[in-house]
Amino acid sequence: MALGAVLYGAVAASVDDRPGAWRGPLLVGTALVGATPIVCVAYALWKTTHTDRSDVAAGELTEWLLARQRTMRTLVANLGALVALSTLALGAVVRMEAELVKGHALASAEATPFEYVLVFGGVGTLLVAIAYVPAAIGLRRQAHRLAERLFTLEGVDDPAALLERVEQRARFEQLLGAEAGPFADLQAGIVVLTPLLASAVAVWLPR
Repeated sequence: MALGAVLYGAVAASVDDRPGAWRGPLLVGTALVGATPIVCVAYALWKTTHTDRSDVAAGELTEWLLARQRTMRTLVANLGALVALSTLALGAVVRMEAELVKGHALASAEATPFEYVLVFGGVGTLLVAIAYVPAAIGLRRQAHRLAERLFTLEGVDDPAALLERVEQRARFEQLLGAEAGPFADLQAGIVVLTPLLASAVAVWLPR
């Protein structure tokens, strides 16, 4: 990925002879290099959620789920921040180039369009979503299976006991993050949409 980013930047700079044209490809390459290990770890987490863990002790599996959820939250926050900062930096580069062209400080009559920043932010948002959603769904599925195993409703006929068992299962799933509330979903959505929001801010705020 690092070599590919360097080659991409070199080719883009050689094609575009404008002064400072290498800055945009450099930012894109830096974001790709920084995001690669994060996406790989997220993919590894997703793969582990497809393993049958029915024979694992309940306490051990609970600890495993809590640890993976903490890791996932850290990864998606770091990835969102990385792409958002890269998007803001790219927006600053495009804005500076437009001002230089406007002031005739650059020989080129055309500056990089601001839509390029929006596209970069949209692609970054898609990258964060791809890294977050599959692993999060897999972890929730594992948490649901564990809750069903510990708090099974089979054989419970007494209404009071059934209600208590359902409440226990719901509480356990909530502790594991399997039943995320609206606030948690909103937090996740903000993290996923951070790059796109950053691209909009980078384009429109200076105006």
